[in-house]
Formats: sequence, C-alpha cells, structure tokens
Amino acid sequence: MPDYFATIGLPVLTGRTFNEADDEGPAVAVINQALASQLWGDTDPTVPIGRTIFGGTPDNPGRTYEVVGLVGDVRAASLDRDPRPHIFIPYSQFAMQEMVLVLRTTGAPAQLAREVQNAVLRVDPDQPLEAIASVDEIVSASVSQPRFLLLQLSLFAAIAVALSAIGVYGVMAHTVAARTRELGIRMAMGADAGSVMRLALGQSLRQAALGIAIGSLLALFGVDLLDSLLFGIAPRDAKTFVAGAALLTFVALAASLVPALRAARVSPTEALRAE
Repeated sequence: MPDYFATIGLPVLTGRTFNEADDEGPAVAVINQALASQLWGDTDPTVPIGRTIFGGTPDNPGRTYEVVGLVGDVRAASLDRDPRPHIFIPYSQFAMQEMVLVLRTTGAPAQLAREVQNAVLRVDPDQPLEAIASVDEIVSASVSQPRFLLLQLSLFAAIAVALSAIGVYGVMAHTVAARTRELGIRMAMGADAGSVMRLALGQSLRQAALGIAIGSLLALFGVDLLDSLLFGIAPRDAKTFVAGAALLTFVALAASLVPALRAARVSPTEALRAE
C-alpha cells in the first residue's frame, strides 16, 4: 500500500512510491537496490526509473511492470544474510489471500495489540490473526542464537582478560623480587624512584607488546570462525583490533603498577642486607 515504505522506514532513493492512481492505472512496481544492481549493474540510481521488468512464475504467465521507484535494501530473512532482490507491487494490482499489517506507533507497540485485533475483527469477525509482534521482537528472535553464542564468547573473553591480568601481576611481582639486589644497587648509585618504576613498567610493557603482536597475528587467521556471528562489521575490522590491543595494554599496565611501585620503594640497605 502507498504508506508501506514510510511505515517501515525504507528510504526512497529516487522516483516515487504508489498512489491511488495506480489502482486503475498500468502495472507499476518499486524495486530495491539489490534488484537494480542485478539487472542493470551499479549505475546511476535514476537508470531503473521508467524501465520495464517482467514478473511471473511457471504457474502464472505474469505481466510487465513499469519501474516507478527505487528504494533501499532490507534484510527480510535474517541479519546474517545479504539483502536479496525485491520487487514491490501495489496490493490493488496483485491481491493475495494472506496479508501482513504493519503499524508505526509513537508509544509501546504492545499497548496497541488489543486495539489492532479489535479493529480487524470489526471489519471481518471471521478473519483469523496468526500473530502480533513488534519489529524489535522479530529482530530479537532472529538473532537469539548468535546472541547466546556471543554472550558465551564475551564471558570467556572476560575470564581470559582477568587471567591475563593475574598472570602479568604474578610475573612482574616475581621479576621485581628476583631483581631486588639490582634495584637496590641502582638506588644506591643514585637512581631515583621514578627511573626504577619506569624500568619495571617498561619491561612489562615490552612483554605485553610481544604477546599482543603474536595474539593479533593468530586472531587474523582465526577470526573467520566468527564471521557468521557478526552483523554489519567485517571480521578483520581495524578499529576492533586496535581497541582490543589498547584494552590488553591497559590491563598489562594496571597489573604491573603495584609491582612497579614496590620496586620504586626498594631500600638499598635492605636489598644489600637481604643478599
């Protein structure tokens, strides 16, 4: 129907949508970008307007339609599938037994469910209603399994980050304890607390940088396993890799801070006496 595209928020790129004149006029159609690219390639969006396409099935000879509008693509099946070619035809020219009624609301959609049902039954008391659902509910149901898998991966990732922080802290604490005599000598020779702290943090960050570099290389080859769980983002998205590296660097720095402060407080006298 004429208001369908505005109701679902599908942008009209060029041309027009349907109007009342199409009820008795020649057969017209609106197509999406995917179909236009398939028929005429990636050309000027105005190219399809005015052209004719033939639609039919083996059981139905079909008819010829004039393209009057071009709209954006929509993922009608699921978010993990590329937009498919679509042709939109006025209901008055191609009526079907089943219909999906789409409403745009300003409030909570669930509050209008009963009113919509009553409005349909007032028109036809024998009209069965299969289901009433909001778009958010439909989208949520379509991604429920990928969302569950991603939640699991996120939990494992959080555990891995926590274990890495514990590991970095343990390694740094052991390194500071093993270098107590060296640090004491440095302090006795005139090194200040800041330089000793920078020395300890620098060693930790160098080890973290090596681990992040190796992990990033492994991730580049293994990230394809997550391709089916990603929507609207490439598996090798540069921003994601940079954000992950920054997070691990911060974790390594935070985990090294306490051992580094301990190293900066080493007393030369106590260090040499302990040796």
